[in-house]
Amino acid sequence: MVFHYGAVTLDPKHLVVWLLLDGRPSDELPEWLAVTPTLLPSLRPESVDYEWLLALRTEICDAFRDAGWPDPDGVDVLVDSAERVKAHGGWNYFR
Repeated sequence: MVFHYGAVTLDPKHLVVWLLLDGRPSDELPEWLAVTPTLLPSLRPESVDYEWLLALRTEICDAFRDAGWPDPDGVDVLVDSAERVKAHGGWNYFR
């Protein structure tokens, strides 16, 4: 699942895109995992294919770039477990 939110009418920098992954146990995926190329490889979780997540982030940023978003590379992309989100109240999990 992919969705976004943020106070973008105030400033585009507030945009957050979430990728909710399913299929693997929740404990293999860190909570609120930020996907950013600036994260040092030594700090990247070993339980998930971070290079794949970076490729997804690139696709997301490219889609916003194609749509004329003011700062497509500044979009925050985070990942979490769909199962964990559901178990912790759905949308309320993100408050």
